Amino acid sequence: MNILLLGYLIVGVFFIFSIFLGYTLLNLLLPHRFSTSFDFSASEKILLSFLFGSATITWFSFVFLLLNIHLWPIIVFGLILLIISKIQFVEFYTSILSISLWKKLFPNLSKLILVFFTGWIVFEVFIRSNMISDGLYLWGFKARVIFEGGNIITAYFKNNVLVWSHLDYPLYLPILEGLIYKLLGSIFEPVVFIIVPIFYLLGGIFIFITLRRFFKFYLCYLLLTLYFFIPHLRNIAVLNYADIPLALYYNVSVVYFFLYLRFKKSSYKYLSIFAAANLFWIKKEGFILYVIYLLGFLIFNHIRGQKNYLFLLLSAIPCLFWYFFLFVNQVTSIDFVTPSYSFLINNINRFTEIPVYTRRLLKYPPHWGLFWPVLLVIMILRYRFIRDKSKVYLAYSVILPLIIYPCLFVFSTWQPYYEHVRTALDRLILQVFPTAFVFFAIIFTPDKYTDTISPKGINKSYEK
Repeated sequence: MNILLLGYLIVGVFFIFSIFLGYTLLNLLLPHRFSTSFDFSASEKILLSFLFGSATITWFSFVFLLLNIHLWPIIVFGLILLIISKIQFVEFYTSILSISLWKKLFPNLSKLILVFFTGWIVFEVFIRSNMISDGLYLWGFKARVIFEGGNIITAYFKNNVLVWSHLDYPLYLPILEGLIYKLLGSIFEPVVFIIVPIFYLLGGIFIFITLRRFFKFYLCYLLLTLYFFIPHLRNIAVLNYADIPLALYYNVSVVYFFLYLRFKKSSYKYLSIFAAANLFWIKKEGFILYVIYLLGFLIFNHIRGQKNYLFLLLSAIPCLFWYFFLFVNQVTSIDFVTPSYSFLINNINRFTEIPVYTRRLLKYPPHWGLFWPVLLVIMILRYRFIRDKSKVYLAYSVILPLIIYPCLFVFSTWQPYYEHVRTALDRLILQVFPTAFVFFAIIFTPDKYTDTISPKGINKSYEK
């Protein structure tokens, strides 16, 4: 069999395993049974199951790599099969694979034609996909280290010669790629080219699912098409940057907490926490997004009068473990210095220059079109959205990262530092873009276009 086809088959098997694992875990962890819940559509259940399943697999793998277990892929998948054995497959079929559920997605030919049109846009990203910069030189190199397995993983973090590979970068994508290499039996990079484009596709699907709760099909489709046509989003997906998966996880964490504030469903809150707990694991900047999420959770949850934070504290354990591991191995960043008063004073002029670069990037049409200026205008014109705390939370989740990210470059070690701003800030902004797009759709669309029926996936009787 052609090695590329075999590789794609392995990727498909991995995705199926991830979906089954995530589905089982969500069934066990959510307060209301995930499989029988009417709060989620069939496609939504599959998407969420994959996200949580793949994150769990990478964590299992990381632990066994640290324990120097050479047969870690077999053990990992053995544990997964053990957990999956708790699935009632009849229940899974009824919940997700029932044909009657999927027929509701495409009830007529016009919708099917629109879906094929969007599919071609996404397919174009898949066929152009390659691994440059982070994809090849960073994630690809780390995936090779993981493919070797054994004690090489701890030796890698202690090797100062390899600081160019950014030892402090998290391992979600490298472990996914390394695991696929392990199952394939060799390193064949074209096989993993499709991983980030898959997250690009899932990000669009999740936005459609979210908007479908509030708006009619054709308006959701129009907004989805606009989303896929953002040039910078497509370019980053083609280049296999980890910003695409991070943007999806951040969007999931923010959107479900927004839905929790709006519809009072406890399942949304827990899903939000699950997604946020993985932000740091995908890319280093995910830690900043995680802190922003925690702060927003504490503020807006307190406004609702809810003060039970035990689950939130437990979700921080993986993050604390990762940074403890980095501390023990004395891993530091090569792009930024440790913040200090003296460095800040010596580079205070950057505070006046960085906003200029940031404004230019946000208004750069070949990257973002007119999205950011239009969003600003819409926020001003629809200022009454501040009366709705759930919409204020969305605004908070978009604006605060856009303020913090540019400020990071005050502590950049690059010379000249504005080259760092030019090459990295656009990708940092992209991590927030899907959430900003949801916020734009929610406050921009007139109420008369809102679906008159109960939002898809939500019961008419809301649970308090």
